[in-house]
Amino acid sequence: MKTELFIENRKVSLLEARLGGKSQLPKEIILPKTTLEKEGVVDKRPSLLFSIPIHMLKNLDYSSKYKDYYCSVFFDCTLENHEYISMMQDFYKEEYLASIVIIHKIENNDRDDACIADPYRLNILDTNNEEPEWLQDEIKWDGYKYICEFDTLEIDKLKLDINLTFDSAIGYLFIKDDWVENQNCGAFLLQNS
Repeated sequence: MKTELFIENRKVSLLEARLGGKSQLPKEIILPKTTLEKEGVVDKRPSLLFSIPIHMLKNLDYSSKYKDYYCSVFFDCTLENHEYISMMQDFYKEEYLASIVIIHKIENNDRDDACIADPYRLNILDTNNEEPEWLQDEIKWDGYKYICEFDTLEIDKLKLDINLTFDSAIGYLFIKDDWVENQNCGAFLLQNS
């Protein structure tokens, strides 16, 4: 099954899949450092890119106990310093990552971790019998499962007044086979055209 994410240019409720907005992580969760932050490449904790109710991710196996959980993807980037966002492309082979994926319950609290201030609705399209669109080589990653893809050119359609660029890329969400809630459990990798 091929799963794609598309953006609608309208505001969304807290419980919908969305691009941007605050992460609504529980206060006790502190985001781990990414490889880039450990290397001193960026000087700010990662920012939320998108959040999706876990039950909407058809390729992700989960039990009924996680039905009220969300999958949130964070990036090592700021609106002023975004050039390293494209470095994830092939570095996953060495676990050199600039993204963090957290599966968590949602809480209504204030956290200063929004990459895009206003949230926009994400549509999720599932197409049977279609493979992901790999811009370069297919990513095969031991211990991780492919979940969905995101055409990052969709962000440009919003005409946001920000400096965020993905260099005509497609992003691919991967989750660890042995993921644990409230911990870094995957990665969002980019391939450029």
